[in-house]
Amino acid sequence: MRMRMPPLLRVRGAIADAIWRFSASAIVLLAALCLGDISTLSAQPQPQRFPDDFDQLFAAVELGPDRVLLTEKGEQRPFVVEWRSGARSSIGSVGKGPREFLGPRRLYALTANHVVIEDPYRYTYYPWVDGRVQEGLNLRVVRQGYSQQILAGADTVGRFLFASAHRLGRTPGLRHRYNAKELVAVIGTRGHARLDTVTTLRGSFRAETSVYRMNVGRRLEFQHYSLLVTEEQALLFPDGWLAVLRKEPYRVEWRSPDGAWRRGAVVSDTVIPVTLEEKRYALFRHANALQRLSFKVEEFPNWPPTMPPFPLDALLPLPDGRLAVRRTATAKDHTEWIDIFDRTGKRVDRWRLPRDHQLIGIGAQWLYLTSRDDDDLYSLWRMRWP
Repeated sequence: MRMRMPPLLRVRGAIADAIWRFSASAIVLLAALCLGDISTLSAQPQPQRFPDDFDQLFAAVELGPDRVLLTEKGEQRPFVVEWRSGARSSIGSVGKGPREFLGPRRLYALTANHVVIEDPYRYTYYPWVDGRVQEGLNLRVVRQGYSQQILAGADTVGRFLFASAHRLGRTPGLRHRYNAKELVAVIGTRGHARLDTVTTLRGSFRAETSVYRMNVGRRLEFQHYSLLVTEEQALLFPDGWLAVLRKEPYRVEWRSPDGAWRRGAVVSDTVIPVTLEEKRYALFRHANALQRLSFKVEEFPNWPPTMPPFPLDALLPLPDGRLAVRRTATAKDHTEWIDIFDRTGKRVDRWRLPRDHQLIGIGAQWLYLTSRDDDDLYSLWRMRWP
């Protein structure tokens, strides 16, 4: 078993320690002057690593102090890991039946014993209640005409939110959200035919380009999408509140269960140009080993002129009702920052993750992170709330 330590900063020596303290104090002071009430965190508790390696991990839901529900690339069922024992147990079965999975991805915890599991391969989401998979709801049946309808949360009274492509980009034939210039956020209710379009969202239009390589005399085609463009996003909380993340300008809006809107203030940030260094880091962070070794950044399309404020799948709910937004990691420090917003739309805190880690879940006691090594193996970490 390989043992790897997280990439945490260590400073030794009296002089180095003094320099570090002065630098950290200056950073905190600068953040306070520029961001008002934001408390920039310069130190984090030591993360704990789960003993096994994984393929790419998508989402994590805390089921208890040492039990975590996970979804993983290539794994056709969700599964639960026991942190202390290392045990792993799968949920449900694989297939095309009413309670079967093909490739689950997003997870939304409604209560301590009720989790909604999205399976994009079947365009379906399934309630998992008291350890049993319930009858799923197919989102293609709910709103026909487009694929890639993405579940974006659910609440405890049976409502669900999904984002669906509305206005497509120029690339022909791709009728899914990654080719959309505009999406709609739609609320539905299980057992009812009525749908309520609550807002429109700016799409990513990631574009597409074909890149060819020769392999043993055969001409192979690879489809590449933009690695940095993003889309506006929405998230339905268990209590019926809806968060909407805007990108130009960067801000958060809230919609209460009775339909009233609260629009948060614009968050001011430094504009970072997309340089060759940023493109190479985006390739390192988002592409697999084959892509990193075989292709150049020039072979990926639609690079934006400046870094987007957040990536795709940037929203995570906090158990206390606040919203966490994953910020775009940059080549400068290889660090993912997390912005925390209250329900007035105000950014009230910032978290700094360990270098080259990504947040995939927030529980009552732990944050759940993932990191990748050079062999494309992923580690699962947990760390206490800052």
